[in-house]
Amino acid sequence: ASGQGPVGSLGAPSLFPELSSAMVAAVHFFFGRIEAFIILAVGASTGLVRSAAAAAASGGCTSEPLRVVGHGQYAELSSNVASTCAKRSNGACPFAVPFPDYPCLVNCVASVADCSVANPHDPAVDPHVDAHRCTSCGITACQQCTFTARGKSVCNQCFSGFVGSGGEEGAWTDCVLWDHRIVLVIFGVFSAILGIILFAITVATCIGGARLTWLFYVQRNIRKFTSSVIGEQGTNTVMSTEKSLIGEKDHEHFINRQRNQAAIGNGLRLSLMSSIKASSLRRASCHDLGPSFFQRVARFIRSSLDTKLTDMGLGLQLFFNTQQFLVVIAFIVWFIATCANDSSLFDGLSDMDQCTATNINITASYSQELFRFKAHARRQKDVCVLLWFLVALCSWYFHLRQNRFIDEYDKLTNSAEDYTLKLVGLPENVTSEKDLKDILEKELRMQGKIHGVAICYNILEVKERIEEMIEHIVEYDAMRLGWIEEDLSTPMHLLEDELAKDKADLEEFLTSGKLTGTGLAFVVFKQQVSTACVLGERSGISAHIFLPEGSEEPKDVQTIKLSKDDCEPLGLKYFDLALPEAVLTRKRFLKIPLRMLLYISAYTVVAQMFYYSMIKPYQDNLIGGAESSNSVKVIGKLVLAFNFVIQTVVMIDVERAGFIRSALVDHITLIWNTVLLLITNIYVIMQECFREGIRWELTPPNSAVVGTESWWAWERLAFQSVRVEMEVGRSLVGVMTDQIMMLYVLGEVGNVLAPVVGFYCAIRFIFVYTAEASENKYGGKVVQKVRTLLLKMLGFEHADKKTTITTREAEKVQILMPLLLWMEYTYIVIFPAMAFVTFYLLTDQNSRVCGWLLGILATDL
Repeated sequence: ASGQGPVGSLGAPSLFPELSSAMVAAVHFFFGRIEAFIILAVGASTGLVRSAAAAAASGGCTSEPLRVVGHGQYAELSSNVASTCAKRSNGACPFAVPFPDYPCLVNCVASVADCSVANPHDPAVDPHVDAHRCTSCGITACQQCTFTARGKSVCNQCFSGFVGSGGEEGAWTDCVLWDHRIVLVIFGVFSAILGIILFAITVATCIGGARLTWLFYVQRNIRKFTSSVIGEQGTNTVMSTEKSLIGEKDHEHFINRQRNQAAIGNGLRLSLMSSIKASSLRRASCHDLGPSFFQRVARFIRSSLDTKLTDMGLGLQLFFNTQQFLVVIAFIVWFIATCANDSSLFDGLSDMDQCTATNINITASYSQELFRFKAHARRQKDVCVLLWFLVALCSWYFHLRQNRFIDEYDKLTNSAEDYTLKLVGLPENVTSEKDLKDILEKELRMQGKIHGVAICYNILEVKERIEEMIEHIVEYDAMRLGWIEEDLSTPMHLLEDELAKDKADLEEFLTSGKLTGTGLAFVVFKQQVSTACVLGERSGISAHIFLPEGSEEPKDVQTIKLSKDDCEPLGLKYFDLALPEAVLTRKRFLKIPLRMLLYISAYTVVAQMFYYSMIKPYQDNLIGGAESSNSVKVIGKLVLAFNFVIQTVVMIDVERAGFIRSALVDHITLIWNTVLLLITNIYVIMQECFREGIRWELTPPNSAVVGTESWWAWERLAFQSVRVEMEVGRSLVGVMTDQIMMLYVLGEVGNVLAPVVGFYCAIRFIFVYTAEASENKYGGKVVQKVRTLLLKMLGFEHADKKTTITTREAEKVQILMPLLLWMEYTYIVIFPAMAFVTFYLLTDQNSRVCGWLLGILATDL
């Protein structure tokens, strides 16, 4: 495979052994078996009949290649004697058919019917141009055609997978995918319906809102003028007059709209206050940034990127460091890819299309082009070795730096974990935290040294009621601390009444046994030395200390374990603590794997349907232009969106699997989601690489067969295989770029910005523009139905009657999505892997993918 072909032959060493012969052989064998299985199982290997030998044999013609001299003249590769096909064959083979993807070499065939046998893309003869040269129809995906004028034709038959479009039956003007029109019609109808609904809602909203807005704008100016003339008392008189003129109901609507608008704005402000990045930028803008513009910009960037100024927690700071590290890695990869990029890799292909070369350099052109590929492979091999060394060195340094960062953070920072111990196996009837604290102080001999205890309660039966209690406390504290105004919230006296009811209900839950423990509790000491002292003396506590006085001690003394593992209450999912162990085991080890298999199968089915119906017809028939088809673009984006939906469903499934730590949920989701994306991307690569016309071995046949039919058949497809190699590389680069852009946009923008922006617009539509929609006679019923539907989707009760919103409700609706570390780390794994794949492709655009990787990581940072 590594030997040079004969001198002057159309041959060159193979590209793949230069990359890694062992790896390519293994990958080829593995995926070759998969492809063979798919072909046998599905029967989808249609292929193209491109046998020049068969065409030649039908008329006694040979399949020896001839080079184009011009004006219908052709010559052998080793001779300059030119003549027509008819003269060379004494009239037996008068028609010349070009090589597939290389019109500078031809074969002589006996009839026009043999044209499509030798080269399906040149199936007809244009008598207005050259009556003895087979040519293409000029219609994409047309297999048989008839020329009606010079350069104009109608298609009689399309390639498999395509249908005729335009013109009469059997005389079509275009060939399209069978579902091309269906996709565009559905997309157009869906867009039209959505546009009509949005237009109707907009018109009804504007008509209803404009009336009150304009009316009160006029009245407000009248009030200002009147107050300046007749004073405050006159203003009150005018206001009462306005109510009588406008109407009490319209005046109330206006006040509600103004109140709702203020509540929505305050809710968004409170939501942004909880954003780490927003707080960092706000703090950076408050600093003295320097006199000059560039100094201010530089200091602002440093302040906004300084994690030490932000209470991010260890996990987020480590992730932030990881982002910085990846930006550096992405820059190194992009810089090396740019320096190693060969823009002249495919120059030979464009030169060969001109048919101006002599017999000598036409003979050598294939060898020269494959020599470029061989040099490219060697260069990429050296680049990969260099990148491996640099990335390994940087990763080693980054690993040490992260460990050192953890140690420094632990020394400089005190957390609740440093003062806390976990109790495991506590009796479920222990529900009083005050009594538990007293018992532990006495048992552990820590009088006055325990700050408090936190019992993890089983709240599954009263979950909704507990959530209501928490909401009342949050809203009451926010109002008491001055974060929200009472006018934009639930009145204080009503909240106090609700809190009194909550207190009574909670006492009833605790005393009646409706609220029990889960066997888990946390003890927080006032000093770290107390924590260390207890751990040094004990590993547990006897359970008999919790028995009622006078009761007999059990024979088997149970021990309540004292532990330092996962001893921080933060990050616990309290609602999942009481789930039965059997249920948790079934969810984690049976339900999730089965559902993951289902998701992967669903994506495979969707992607396979898309591939077989919209991509494979182009590949099997060696037709370009799939990426420019509108229907392919639309469905391709939908397949990527379906992939993102599966990622979201995986996140929801793992979230509901009963893992009691949020960090563990992130770990499990990261593993499953990374596996999902790796499988789907490997599937995409396999689809692109195993296509019609691909050659895994580029070395020509043995020199002993030179000048035979088998040798000429190999020559005939040589240039086509080179072009297919180029198309595979170009297509995969496009796929990788689209995957990076789409997944990032859907994952980052769709999960972070879109919900906040969408919810903000939704609640403004509901509570500012259409609060009184039911009373609007211009489309009011339609708007009211849309409004009620949106309210139910947002989780509001009594959606058909709700016309006002509080600041707390607005904050909950507009709450920022939590930082999904599992998604961030998944992209950290997948995106660089996509960029590195391009170094193993025959392409001159790998720096483009690496540039996108660098740009996206820098933007995310």
